[in-house]
Amino acid sequence: DHHTSHLHANVNYTPGLVQGVVIDGMGSGGHSVLIDDTKNIYRYAECTPASVYANIVRPMNLMTPEQAHDPGVYGAGKVMGLINYGEFNKNIFEKSISSVLDYKYEENNKEWWDFLKAVDEVCYNYILEKFSMLNKNIPIVYSGGTALNVEWNRRLKKEGYNILIDPAVNDAGISLGLVYFGLYYHGIEKPKVKNFPYFEDDENPKSEPSQETIKEVANLLSKGKIVGWYQGQGEYGPRALGNRSILMDPRIKNGKKILNEKVKKREWWRPYGASVLEEKADKYFDINYSPYMLFNCKVKNNNLPSITHVDKTCRPQTVNKEQNKYFYNLIHSFYEITDTPILLNTSLNLGGKPICSTIKDAKEILKTTNLDFLCVGNSIYSKENEIS
Repeated sequence: DHHTSHLHANVNYTPGLVQGVVIDGMGSGGHSVLIDDTKNIYRYAECTPASVYANIVRPMNLMTPEQAHDPGVYGAGKVMGLINYGEFNKNIFEKSISSVLDYKYEENNKEWWDFLKAVDEVCYNYILEKFSMLNKNIPIVYSGGTALNVEWNRRLKKEGYNILIDPAVNDAGISLGLVYFGLYYHGIEKPKVKNFPYFEDDENPKSEPSQETIKEVANLLSKGKIVGWYQGQGEYGPRALGNRSILMDPRIKNGKKILNEKVKKREWWRPYGASVLEEKADKYFDINYSPYMLFNCKVKNNNLPSITHVDKTCRPQTVNKEQNKYFYNLIHSFYEITDTPILLNTSLNLGGKPICSTIKDAKEILKTTNLDFLCVGNSIYSKENEIS
């Protein structure tokens, strides 16, 4: 069962001990699932937020015609950043949705922004209605692609729901959920997570970045350079968490535009995330712990334009030494140079492509874009280097 797999993929999920909610676009015949603290299981086949946005983004031309006819491609995540350019106006629904969708979509059309803002509010209230069936005093495992919406996650937490979310709440996580369900079904304990060995770099087997290399990368970043950062094992889920990242100084005034033009080629309205030293997080954001970039929050500092969205929010990743010592040391080295313990952090990939899974993939980005440098293990590459 698709949604059972979603639940089991969350390492916090133990049947009978926590509540669970799965809300996504499709799967298991279109039925989402909710489990309350009395272990009642509710399945419901309704028009979920993800499916609403899937149908809205098609006339917005945010995907190719081939993708628009593929039921497995939604593109809903793209439009999340555009919502906060709009203003909530409940009267917009006096027009039929079909007439709104007949507008020629233009990204600077405020009527579209306001429409998306209104739809967003309706969708959030739908989710809140589902959560209202649950007990706020008991942890809630939350999964499905909808759980990637960092704004809704923040609002749910503010409502008092103790939501537990793993990095791969979208369909990328269900293969692990199938394994965990199989172990549970046969009464076998989940294996403890092991520290997997670092990749073998052709130029430097079992390469790990030295402190000197880390300082050099921090120095390049402080000079406004865009640096790819490829270290250790890859991320689990769609967020870049410091092993497959493109990094930049968050203080650069037009940093988002520069990064889009030189490397990422993303829509102008889509914000970038940030990584911050955990012990410094609450000085810059109204959050102190968020290791997987799954909640947004208000930005307290006006000197971080590259990571601050139009509504003065950001989705930060808090980083501590135990979590990722090399990435922590890099951010700390940048902090020592700039007095800013934060880096803009986005995934090491091009728009529409998966996060790099091989060194060859990472070097291809350096060759084919205007990325300034690439750090792989203990090696720093530039355009002048021979990239094989």
